Amino acid sequence: MEDFDFMSQDSASGALILTEIIRDDSGMPIDFLPIYMGTSMTQGTGRHMLGKCLSVTPGKGPGSMIWAVYQTLARQGKPLLVSLPFVGKAPGVQSTCEVILPLRGAFPDEAGYALAALQFLPHEANAGQAVKALGG
Repeated sequence: MEDFDFMSQDSASGALILTEIIRDDSGMPIDFLPIYMGTSMTQGTGRHMLGKCLSVTPGKGPGSMIWAVYQTLARQGKPLLVSLPFVGKAPGVQSTCEVILPLRGAFPDEAGYALAALQFLPHEANAGQAVKALGG
């Protein structure tokens, strides 16, 4: 993490979201805190989510699809490729295609962070095509 400087990355970093996985004392994931969002992500969501846990963000807390994705990544520690309905205010966007990678945190046996590369898609049908293009 210390060697990766988001601010010096090229325009591709505009599609990245880095999220800290917050765990309880027993190591169970209990919340997710976005700590970096690329410019296209903040423009696409219509709100600044940095520093706000998903549990308090409308449409993204417990019971939401994105919450379930982050829970799965935190528990399994394996990369995920997902397509989700879009929850936000970007006009014309109906879904997303996301590659989410676990990054090691303070403890070597568990993911401490999730790095997501996200693409906004205008139609739900395009999500399946994007997943196939990525090898899904």
